[in-house]
Amino acid sequence: MTLAFQQKNFDPSLYANYLLIAYAFFLPISHKIASIVMLFFALFVLLSGNLKERFKNIINDKIIIAFILFYLLHFIWLIGSEHLHFALLKLKEFKYLLYLIPIAMVLKKEFVPKILTGFISAMFFSELVSYSMYFGITIPLIPLNTNATNVPFMEWYTQYSAILSITLGILLYQLLTNKDLNFYFKILYTGFFISASLNIFIIASRIGYSLYALSILTVLLIIYKQQLLKVLLVGFFIIISGYITAYLSSNLFKSRVSEAISDIKMISEGKLATSLGARAGFHIYSYKVIKHHLLFGVGTADHIAVVSQAICSQETDPQNVEGIMCNIKSGHNASLHSEYLDTIVQFGIVGLLIFLNIFYQIYRYEQSNGLLRMIQLVTIPIILFVSIGSIIFIHADIGKIFVLLIALTLSIKPHDSTSAQRSR
Repeated sequence: MTLAFQQKNFDPSLYANYLLIAYAFFLPISHKIASIVMLFFALFVLLSGNLKERFKNIINDKIIIAFILFYLLHFIWLIGSEHLHFALLKLKEFKYLLYLIPIAMVLKKEFVPKILTGFISAMFFSELVSYSMYFGITIPLIPLNTNATNVPFMEWYTQYSAILSITLGILLYQLLTNKDLNFYFKILYTGFFISASLNIFIIASRIGYSLYALSILTVLLIIYKQQLLKVLLVGFFIIISGYITAYLSSNLFKSRVSEAISDIKMISEGKLATSLGARAGFHIYSYKVIKHHLLFGVGTADHIAVVSQAICSQETDPQNVEGIMCNIKSGHNASLHSEYLDTIVQFGIVGLLIFLNIFYQIYRYEQSNGLLRMIQLVTIPIILFVSIGSIIFIHADIGKIFVLLIALTLSIKPHDSTSAQRSR
């Protein structure tokens, strides 16, 4: 369509890209502000014109199709849902999975580094605030999260550690491969990498402690895939140095490691009234449900009720029942503390394959830019690992960042190109 202000050199798609920089910055810091920015972004996308052509240009992208299929999975499985109200709320909140579409429609490649810089700057700011919380320094006018120790803005420490681990991967890759970094940026990136490494160990995420090693090893394998021994030696040195430093300097790290050892011992004795024990209980009783609904699952948002019923009717130890059930939140945001369990109990093997297809399509995607390819490859193991003992889509603070980062890595030619989409 033609708009009068477009004829006066006003390019809405250009402003949309500037808004993506702001969106990337506020996403790890403030969901309210990020949501407002996204509303203005959507407005400029609508004003950008040629929407039909732009949509046709991006809709054949395999990653975009994978995200659409996963969203449609929740919609189609509404059929027969016994908790339709919760299912509709889940469908409404998961709409951000489709943000990939408008971002891909207007994203200009020259803005990708700027958007990444906005995101990394936000993580640097988050890290500084995390340290201020650790040292008991009050920062006025900044609303902080009180749910998790030393996690300033995100809802929970597992989500923060996952995004921080991806940031660590980006920093390490830049330090090892970007020859255009000047001396001052090398110092800045090195300092940020070291401080971010330590930051992971002053929060209470035991999953995060493993993600630290996973991020570093993945980046080293990407860079030095032909030199396995070098990867193992360098990775071992960096990881062990980080763990030793954390153990010597962080009482929280010590206590969380001790708690994990104690929890594992209690699980072996059949006691499930602990954090890890509850997760073990979710798996045990989810598997019993899965066996009876293997192919298609129980339906959108019906999984919590079905598994809860199995726990209450089959678990004989009252303490175990209480310990497991208190870890299931009520409402449409309730989960089994595992993206795999949530998916396969609701949607069966079919749903699990559609979920894993997202990561398969990211893995096989053709991306010639080294940094963007690294982001794809480091995001896959981190998100898949987090999914074992946590959730990624209900907590939008990690889900939206995942969607944004993957959107930045898409290789789609401009909509006015003679070839609408590069062949796969």
